[in-house]
Amino acid sequence: MAKEQTNATDVSVKKISIRSATGGFSLVDSFLELSVFENIFRPCMSASLVLSDSQNIPYKLPIIGEETVDIDIMVKGFEGTKDEKVFSIKPPPFHVNSISSRDFTKPKAQIFTLDLISEQYMSSLHSKVSKSYKNQKISSIVEDIYRTYIDDETGLLFIESTDRNETVIIPNLNPFDSIKWLTKRTISGDSDSVNYLFFETMQGTSFMSLDALAQVEPICTFIQKQRVDDPAGVENMSANIFKINSFTFLNQFDKSKNIKRGVYSSKLITHDIVRKKIVQSEYNGFNEWFGFSHCGMFPTQSNADIETKSASVNRTSFGPGNSENAFHITNEKALGDMTDSKVEFYPKHYQMYSSNRGDYYDNNVESWKLRRNGHVGVYDGIAILLEISGNSMLRVGHTVTLILPSPQTTDKDNASDDINDKFLSGTYMITAIQHIFSKIKPTEQKVTYNMKIEVVKDGLEDMVETRESRKED
Repeated sequence: MAKEQTNATDVSVKKISIRSATGGFSLVDSFLELSVFENIFRPCMSASLVLSDSQNIPYKLPIIGEETVDIDIMVKGFEGTKDEKVFSIKPPPFHVNSISSRDFTKPKAQIFTLDLISEQYMSSLHSKVSKSYKNQKISSIVEDIYRTYIDDETGLLFIESTDRNETVIIPNLNPFDSIKWLTKRTISGDSDSVNYLFFETMQGTSFMSLDALAQVEPICTFIQKQRVDDPAGVENMSANIFKINSFTFLNQFDKSKNIKRGVYSSKLITHDIVRKKIVQSEYNGFNEWFGFSHCGMFPTQSNADIETKSASVNRTSFGPGNSENAFHITNEKALGDMTDSKVEFYPKHYQMYSSNRGDYYDNNVESWKLRRNGHVGVYDGIAILLEISGNSMLRVGHTVTLILPSPQTTDKDNASDDINDKFLSGTYMITAIQHIFSKIKPTEQKVTYNMKIEVVKDGLEDMVETRESRKED
């Protein structure tokens, strides 16, 4: 008998089971499709499980929102190897949140979807943080909240140390909201960046900055090419697992959106009611760009000088000029100087948290408020949705290299023509993943593993030159 071919997408489902206080049973035979979602901008994972049911499981168990779903899947081609753990898909237990899309396909059969949510989310819903922290690093505060209110002492927490000590009072917020509030004011102890995120993956929970994640070397390279087989017609797994099946552009840039959110420039006005003092601070995103790590060597704006690490002052602003016509469109003022496009107000209090009259507390809002808008906003740039074969090593926060073809017609007589797109190819960060496990046929047990991943880059591999700068060369 010929050996069954193992493809890059083949997996072996060891467990998909549902349990409650009244009992439980396996869903391996009943499931049609399982999707597990990771997102770097969300604090927890989620999942959806599509079931074909002829036993009326929602009634017999019953399913009433008090159940837990356990999942254990192994990539079939690597089962039994020394690297078995690496290729295991075993997310933390999920809680059943709701039943959706329930349809009766036959008189004695139905298809419905279980909407699943991470245990961490449920823990956060049931808890409130009413606590003060005095002279502690925010990374220590986040760890304390996680261990006290969210974790069951089994979760892994990857945490990046933060700068300076803070004194804060958390006024009866749930743990996720507390951490979200803290991330907005967090400054890295290593790079002075202000783009921290709190998110969950199948590997654990992370409290890290985008700057630190961007410094890590890409985990792999994906290329747009045809399926690779050996001469016998058997699929080359090592090659096809890194092949882009299809890609769709989600975003390239949105200038008006970036202006409104303060990515390019902004202004902060603070008011100290005790000292009756008003202070204005300004932010120029172009002057900050070269101080931090990015997915790409060059900014997405024109004429940036990478050697001197400076941005051109002649950024096109399309703002009001100085002519007699107040609405005259001009380039006289740089985009990074148009600080009135985004103005924020923030209170300060001279003696906040003070025990003595002479004590001074400063929330240092000038060092993080505007900068966070810019540092996180630049990642809302070039975004691509990739459809690839399942790869259990990938997590949100990883960087990958994409090699994308140039759409221009190649002249065989001109060797200088670029085969790959210099702007779009390069390093990207994975911001969202949908792990998709599906049966080829409902009546068969063969299961395939595919992924949809959203990747984003905030920089380019080649300098953007204007026509004028090209003429000068």
